Amino acid sequence: MGVIRPDIEKILTLTEQEFSVWYERTKGVTEDLLGKYRVFGEIPVLDFSEPMVTGRFFTVMKGHIEALEHGLTNLEKTKNLYDKIHHTGIE
Repeated sequence: MGVIRPDIEKILTLTEQEFSVWYERTKGVTEDLLGKYRVFGEIPVLDFSEPMVTGRFFTVMKGHIEALEHGLTNLEKTKNLYDKIHHTGIE
């Protein structure tokens, strides 16, 4: 495979069954967390004595949601790469 990060290589060298289990578990957990963070983010902040609290809360929530969405994108890219390597024999 050439020079590749060890964490990625570990995933790309899993058997198809191992990869499928890893992929489905990772995708399920990430989607679950994303759904929960979106619901949690809808809770209004009622502490008007500190306007910065409201801004920080929404900034942090937005960051978590964006990180989870980005993670799902990277998960799909990883799956596409795995499929390309294992179904076409590319090294």
